[in-house]
Amino acid sequence: MSTPKALTEVFAPVHTPDAFNQALMENLDIYVDFPKEKINFVDIFPVFRNPYLMNGMVDAFRRAVETVQPWDSVTAVAAPESRGFCFGVLVAQALGVPFIPFRKAGKLPCEVMETSYDLEYGSATLAFPKGVLTSQDHVLIVDDLIAVGGTMK
Repeated sequence: MSTPKALTEVFAPVHTPDAFNQALMENLDIYVDFPKEKINFVDIFPVFRNPYLMNGMVDAFRRAVETVQPWDSVTAVAAPESRGFCFGVLVAQALGVPFIPFRKAGKLPCEVMETSYDLEYGSATLAFPKGVLTSQDHVLIVDDLIAVGGTMK
């Protein structure tokens, strides 16, 4: 399996050391043309077997955020279900702020806020409990890896 150029471009701006970047790329499993032709599925779960890589990923997220806004201005971390939860929780813990899971439609029993969006291979809706965020919050949205950015739009 080869690493798509997009992954290298994602991590290059956060100035990860060459050794970390190489170890990270070696621990990602990439499935070409999955779930459909011209889409590559990147399996991040091998990264979770390596604490060095997990810590490095959280640090990479931190450094990426600091290029846009101060790390300490974030009041909450949110992440879409389900792979975003993996890094979102770690980043929230590192920041010492609440974690807000964005769930798939119909998964929460309470009153929710929802947003629908189109993906490269379909559409989806995300929801979170109404009232957990205010207009004063500065929310960092974390996902596992961004393929074409459909969820984050």
